[in-house]
Amino acid sequence: MSGNEVRELLVPNPLLYSNLKKYIWISDCAEVHKNAQILFDYFMKRNIYIDGFVTDTKSLSGLQMYHKTIYEFNVAEEENTVVFWDSYFTELNISAPVNTCSARVINPELDTSNVVIWGSGIAGGQAYDALTSAGVDVKYFVDSNKALAGGKKFGIPILAPDELGKLENKITIVEAMVRWKDVEENIQDKYRDRFYYTLRNREGCEFEEKGIFNLKNYWLFHYFQSNKVYIYGFGVHEKEMARFLGLLDFNFLGFLTDEDEPITDEIKQQYPFKCVEDILYEEDYYIWVYDIKRIVRLQELGFTYFKQYMYQRYAWDISIDRKNLLDINLAHNYRSHGKYPGIKVHGSEAEDVYKIAVLGNSTTDGNLYPFKSWPELLFEELEDITVYNCGVCGYTSAQEVIKLIRDVLRLKPDMIIVYDGTGDLNVNDKYPFTSAYVEMVYRYAAAHIDDPTDYIKGDEAEICRGIASEGSRFDNWLSNIQTMHAIASDRNIKFFSFCSPTLGSKRGRTIHEKNMLLSAISSGISRHMEEAFRKRIEQMQNLPDYMYDLSHIFDGKSNIYMDESHVWEEGNKIIAEEIKKIILPVLKESAYKKKTELGPEK
Repeated sequence: MSGNEVRELLVPNPLLYSNLKKYIWISDCAEVHKNAQILFDYFMKRNIYIDGFVTDTKSLSGLQMYHKTIYEFNVAEEENTVVFWDSYFTELNISAPVNTCSARVINPELDTSNVVIWGSGIAGGQAYDALTSAGVDVKYFVDSNKALAGGKKFGIPILAPDELGKLENKITIVEAMVRWKDVEENIQDKYRDRFYYTLRNREGCEFEEKGIFNLKNYWLFHYFQSNKVYIYGFGVHEKEMARFLGLLDFNFLGFLTDEDEPITDEIKQQYPFKCVEDILYEEDYYIWVYDIKRIVRLQELGFTYFKQYMYQRYAWDISIDRKNLLDINLAHNYRSHGKYPGIKVHGSEAEDVYKIAVLGNSTTDGNLYPFKSWPELLFEELEDITVYNCGVCGYTSAQEVIKLIRDVLRLKPDMIIVYDGTGDLNVNDKYPFTSAYVEMVYRYAAAHIDDPTDYIKGDEAEICRGIASEGSRFDNWLSNIQTMHAIASDRNIKFFSFCSPTLGSKRGRTIHEKNMLLSAISSGISRHMEEAFRKRIEQMQNLPDYMYDLSHIFDGKSNIYMDESHVWEEGNKIIAEEIKKIILPVLKESAYKKKTELGPEK
């Protein structure tokens, strides 16, 4: 092993590769739930089949997460069965039977005689806990921060890097740093017995942005349920996807090919194949496609995107004619065929036409899904109006305030409608105007631009986020709504705010919807936040006359939600109808006044 190589400190438990029936522990605790999701991702990346989940929480028993059933705790007592959790993420607060164990263990190659931890921060403390819980005696911490060297952590001396050379005995280095590859070259070359510690395994024990299998976008897999699944094409990526479908117990029936497409006998023996035209006569199927060139063929044959097939490279741009843009004020935006960035126009822009501008996020965005948005449906429900759909996927109410000032006012609307709430659930509550996208750009700039004015200092660059907010996410959202109302009122623009419903705050959820929430990232936390958001509005006294709560409109209804926040076109119809009822009296009066003021010659 060369000096630059490093081994994992935490490695898979050998039982993971046994012939035992394997389950993962889960509960309704948000932390345990999230850790179960991460552990499931860890298994999938290693091609380890999991039979399901196990719980002692009655409300979870019988439900499914990631298409895997959640069983009662007594299944863990069966023979040839093992239940895993990751003790390095969380403790298991149950009376665990003998066949319940941690999914990761200390690397057996570790020489425990003289262990030194490089890094005395949070990660160093975690590595210390992991090692000492396994009976390993840690001799020293090492830290390049001179202010820390000479002190102690957990009663263990902290050395400076140059003091390592004074140690007489052979030592084993455990690197416990966020940027483990940046460890000084002298330790890389000199100390070959080195191990890297992290809770997030580099081979996939986390929700990665890239790759064929991505639990972060698992909501796309909901279209496979109760359907026969086909994969169009049979390249490397397609075969990888077939493997994951098998691990997830979906009804994968084989690969689709084009007529006269060459297939070797060897491949035919390994996989079932069918001509893509043949399934036109079938029902209850769904197609997954990776190659964009094959999408053209599917469209020629009359297959409907999103309804009958899914393109793997889903991001925000569901529609092929959308182009995402960096935005100097709003972080991100999009350009389609219209003349306004991030705005889709329905109707005429003639001077005498009543104009409504709509602000919102992905639940409003009119250029995101291959079906009609609620602003488009609202436009079809009303007469003699123009609707500017200014909703953009990913926007928060803070970005909506900026877009209102910068873009919407220049459209000279007669009415402004804000439909939001969901976008603020995961925003930074202390700095609600902070954009993760802009911060990423600034971090990149700080690392790559030489600034003679000394404003940028590489990794030490300080980024200003403004004055911290003392309110909650709900308080910040409410403040932004009030600000937008004040701006509109000052210009005699009619203003309405609608708080959108979410699956997490829906009452009367179906089994399928409960399973969807369980498979959503951080769904335990999200459900709590969404429910709290609804309760805060319900408990508000003297709700402003321009603010309306729509969080109840899907209660008791089924087949509305496509994921935790977004709804199918049927749901958009309900939204449009509800909003129409509320704005129609004002619209009729205002439209009449505008026509009268302009006069017939206009």
